[in-house]
Amino acid sequence: MDNNKIVEVGDKKIIFGKDGDTPQENIIISFFNNQLDRGLKKFNMISSDFLKRYNVEIDTEADFIDSVFEEIVKLVDIDVAKYGGYAFFFTKIAYKYDHSLSLDSEMYYINAYDWDYLVESKKTPVTLVCEQYPEKDFIPVFITKMTFTLMSVCSQTDKEDLAELIFSSDVTQYVFETEVDNWVGDIVYHILEYLGYPDGEYEVENDNGSIIYPKHFNGFTMDMCFDAHQLAQDIIDSYE
Repeated sequence: MDNNKIVEVGDKKIIFGKDGDTPQENIIISFFNNQLDRGLKKFNMISSDFLKRYNVEIDTEADFIDSVFEEIVKLVDIDVAKYGGYAFFFTKIAYKYDHSLSLDSEMYYINAYDWDYLVESKKTPVTLVCEQYPEKDFIPVFITKMTFTLMSVCSQTDKEDLAELIFSSDVTQYVFETEVDNWVGDIVYHILEYLGYPDGEYEVENDNGSIIYPKHFNGFTMDMCFDAHQLAQDIIDSYE
């Protein structure tokens, strides 16, 4: 692959490479910034379309993906709350196409909400992100904070506590004005899906889904249509 290869990223044809018309780092910044408000589903589609074009067994193409990821890591270093979650899911998507990319795992724990803090404040990551960051940054920051929190609190919770945290993190906790139905819950479901826990794999028969009782956060009982407690236990088993 030459340094001036034209590739499609989403609906745009752009030139990648240091010898191209546009510096590579500017392309990466533009690419990431264009995804920040679109959510994980769109990000997954566009990133998959991009990564599948490059063969890890061809050195020049593997090196190119590595150089792209180096620019992504620079963005994370600048603003981990804004870019960390998307960068993490970029590594997950890359793995599907045999690209081995990784972030410093310590970053996950440093940038997660502590379980004791969540319980003491009686606030989910939704409310805390609303309180601590500008409204315009809610989607990317929430993706980062919710994802890293799920990965980090497993050693402090059981399946009932974790399920309550996950499914209490919905639009009712969003403090800014919104007229859209539970779009925050949709983000949570996409986080779970791309972590490897789609709710469709936890379907149950005869409406025997989990009942989540209020203990720490929401204040009302949630009658789920799938086994939310088993989903939470599987996350705990993966990350504790």
